[in-house]
Amino acid sequence: MNRWLQVEAALAQAQGELGIIPAEAAREIAARAALEHLDLEQIRQEYQRSRNSLLPLVKGCGRPARETAGNMCISGPPPRIS
Repeated sequence: MNRWLQVEAALAQAQGELGIIPAEAAREIAARAALEHLDLEQIRQEYQRSRNSLLPLVKGCGRPARETAGNMCISGPPPRIS
């Protein structure tokens, strides 16, 4: 899980530098991409239900971040509709 969190932090930082997500959201995601910020029991329970090793972590990543950063974990901001 730590490796996925490191990837998430690096991705957020790169997206923040490129202006894909707000710089503040990138800093928050990177700062909270650590096991101590996650509800590991909830991640374990979601894994038991889904048997998907990544989805519970993605959901767990967004929970500790504020609303503006939480919806940007893994995939970036919601798509823009023109």
